[in-house]
Amino acid sequence: MGTACQCATYCAVVNNGDGACINTVQINTLNSTSAACVPNPGYTLRSETTTLSRGLTYPITVTTISDVIYGGAIVSVWFDWDNSGTFDAGEWFQPNTTGFTGTINVPVPVTANLGITRMRVRTRGAGNPNAATDGCTPTFGSGTCEDFCITIDPVPSCLPPTGILAVANNTTSGTVTWNTTIGETYEVEVRSSGAPGSGPVGLDDSGTGLAGPTFNASGLTPTTNYLAYVRTDCGTPPLSSWSAGLPFRTGVCEASVNFPGGLNDFNITPVSFANVNNPSSSSGGYEDFTSIVGNVTPGQTFTPFDRPCDELHVRSVPSLHQLEPGPGLR
Repeated sequence: MGTACQCATYCAVVNNGDGACINTVQINTLNSTSAACVPNPGYTLRSETTTLSRGLTYPITVTTISDVIYGGAIVSVWFDWDNSGTFDAGEWFQPNTTGFTGTINVPVPVTANLGITRMRVRTRGAGNPNAATDGCTPTFGSGTCEDFCITIDPVPSCLPPTGILAVANNTTSGTVTWNTTIGETYEVEVRSSGAPGSGPVGLDDSGTGLAGPTFNASGLTPTTNYLAYVRTDCGTPPLSSWSAGLPFRTGVCEASVNFPGGLNDFNITPVSFANVNNPSSSSGGYEDFTSIVGNVTPGQTFTPFDRPCDELHVRSVPSLHQLEPGPGLR
């Protein structure tokens, strides 16, 4: 037997599901993945759930499946804050209107009805309407629609910190900062994987009993994506919820591509510079060739290669400049 939310009657909609389909939805502890487009009517009532608290703000991130039909998606999200069984214009958020991913902050009203309610995520091919009043528009010719049941809790007595920032200092360290409140201490976790508070797997550095407002993470792995989390220790009651993860990367930012490899994707062909002669023969995607080193000396002249999306990184050592072909993007 389903919950009241699962059994409630909400407006039925149809999405054609031929492209611009939902891939992932993430808000607080809710993480949902759809590996492929759901065919017409393109609707799913998902089982994943989470709890949101009145007065707090949560980022929601929605990604869509990359396709060559629309080249991106327009995404809308509704929260039935008043538990009225409808998705009103004032309950609407739009993470993105183009591309394949988007994030938007969702402040939970202090007047939101407590208990279980419905969240709707609906996508459509970029360039088509998908606005505040489209939560119940009967038919979209593309995209998919997913509903979730979520719980609304009262305003917590211990609030997570605000103004959190996370940046890499170099390839092995980073700095996390936040706004502090007099009399409170803080806990920080810097993770390459796993949820905050989930244990040692994926936990790369951490601190407790911090007066703040700065935590310096060390011993990190180069060219790695991290998330930094902070929570408040109010004493009584002891701890707030963890903040949303703040991303940072040690080393050069990682490139991405929108389309799979193929004849029309302008793949990089062999790269030649100085003594570098890299075939770059893979059919698509991202590859890291920073292990290949080209040696040049001051005063030499080289004809630069002419290839799309190649990167060169120069590092100086005594009496020698070493030129490294960067990650290849196809």
